[in-house]
Amino acid sequence: MNFFQRLPHFSVFNELVESRHFTKVPEDWFVVVADVEGSTAAIESGRYKDVNTIGAACIVAAQNAMDKTDFPYTFGGDGATLLIPPEAIDSVASALNAVKVLAKEKFSLYLRLGKVAVSELYGEGCVLEVAKYQLVPSRSVALFRGGGVSKAMAQLRGGGASVAEEKIRKRPDRYRLSDGEVPNLSLKGLSCRWQPVPSKRGKTLTLMVRAHSQDSAATYRKILDRLDKIFDGNLRAANPIHVDNMSYKRLWAILNEENRLHASPFSRAFIARAIDILLCVIIFKLKFPSIFFDAQKYADSMASHSDFLKFSDILRMVVDCSPVQVDEIQSYFKGLRESGEIAFGTTVAEDALMTCFVYGTGEGEHIHFVDGGGGGYAEAAKQFKMQIENSS
Repeated sequence: MNFFQRLPHFSVFNELVESRHFTKVPEDWFVVVADVEGSTAAIESGRYKDVNTIGAACIVAAQNAMDKTDFPYTFGGDGATLLIPPEAIDSVASALNAVKVLAKEKFSLYLRLGKVAVSELYGEGCVLEVAKYQLVPSRSVALFRGGGVSKAMAQLRGGGASVAEEKIRKRPDRYRLSDGEVPNLSLKGLSCRWQPVPSKRGKTLTLMVRAHSQDSAATYRKILDRLDKIFDGNLRAANPIHVDNMSYKRLWAILNEENRLHASPFSRAFIARAIDILLCVIIFKLKFPSIFFDAQKYADSMASHSDFLKFSDILRMVVDCSPVQVDEIQSYFKGLRESGEIAFGTTVAEDALMTCFVYGTGEGEHIHFVDGGGGGYAEAAKQFKMQIENSS
């Protein structure tokens, strides 16, 4: 059992400002960063779902390579950041290299991969701490603070060390797609079967904000308290995933997307998934009662299993807002920026995008990665980076 599995959890998101919930990451671990290069151009051409799929695939591949062992990670829309223990780094590197090949050959996307030893970050004076925010019993997500994750991402984008890139060059037959299964790549559980979820209040707001004040915890506490008030005292009520607004995609659309996650449509894995997809379309889209699982209970639980609230050196969230609430949030953030307390980025869409990792339908056996429609996080990041550059 790794240190993350042993961490105590907390279930009130606003408590992320409390140091008692955070633990220093062991120095023999690694920060692994996966980033879709050129994601902005891909999103602008309407390929935001492809970008999200590859970002989520990195998490799923790593989890499967570790036999579903729980570990800290965060989904960023156009990539993912993972904390990997030393005994698993080779198997995760192999899996991510296979995802890189998949991204190139099936999605025409280039996936940058990099790893940084936590000990190196500590040697440079960085702090890297992780907390465990519980969505439901048996399902938590990681929150990061201290700047270590941001430093690792900056090193990657500046040409940092590759994650076992030499393995592809030495053994291209092992990692390249072929007529059979992709060795060392399991994306079992990765699912992208739901249509974008329309907003119930009118708008879906994606936001990211970083405190620049000396007392960053006080700034984040102030922001979270204000957001609570905007959403009538309960930020979790702004969850953009609403079961009554969700609809399943058509069978052929799901099969076409699933086909890109397999080496061949004639492989046993794809045929098994096709059968599963057919049954799910019958159950979820055609509303036939299921004898295999409680479909309504699973659908009702998807909102509580979604990661719409995140913290990874930056506060990030996708929330369902009225137009008035959007204006109030943006006006509030502009005021904080003008006083030098924060940098932020927002983007507004009509819906939220959901990519799912489902290895069971029971509580804690699935998680749903949320992004704003039209590439919400990537679009918000452009505004955020512009503010950072201007302040510099």
